[in-house]
Amino acid sequence: FFERNADLRNKRLAEAKKTAHSEQINRTNSSNIDSINGSPVIDNHKDNNNVIEGYNEITISQWSSEMTIDDGGVIDVDHQRLFNIFSRCQQLEKNDANFTTKMHALIKELTQYTIGHFAREELAMKVVDYPYSKNHCNIHKLMVKELNFIVKTKSLQEIRLWIITYLSDWLIDHIMVMDKALESYLKANTGEVQRAMIELRAKEATK
Repeated sequence: FFERNADLRNKRLAEAKKTAHSEQINRTNSSNIDSINGSPVIDNHKDNNNVIEGYNEITISQWSSEMTIDDGGVIDVDHQRLFNIFSRCQQLEKNDANFTTKMHALIKELTQYTIGHFAREELAMKVVDYPYSKNHCNIHKLMVKELNFIVKTKSLQEIRLWIITYLSDWLIDHIMVMDKALESYLKANTGEVQRAMIELRAKEATK
């Protein structure tokens, strides 16, 4: 399946370019912030049971200011968290005595956080009345479907390789093409988006 990754990536990128709203990529500074105005909390503590450590340390597909979507808001923090998961996956050695346990924990974290991120991003699109949300949401659905397929059908080693090669590249392409088209809408409606995220977190806390 790895042989088809390059073709799939090129096909998706071409589709994204066709469906995304065409806008100039603005180069602004991005700050990696803690929970504020509805942004998710990023903890810098170690938890061996959940393999949670140093969310702000990104060593794979380095974050850059070109990737900012909402000036360090909920979407930027989500993206940085995803890159960190990729990084920790990359750093996990296959001969690690706890490889299986740690890999399963990373897969669970990635799957849950991806679904949560897409939900937050889609809520933001709804709040700002984004005119291209249908195509954007369809891309999200395709990725969730492929992620679930890979997790269910491939070995842990194959999943790890897929995450640190194909999925990390896919996220960069998605941010720079699909998400960048959303940037101006989010910045023009910052207050509304922040309030929606606070309400979403409140609802999740009561579940």
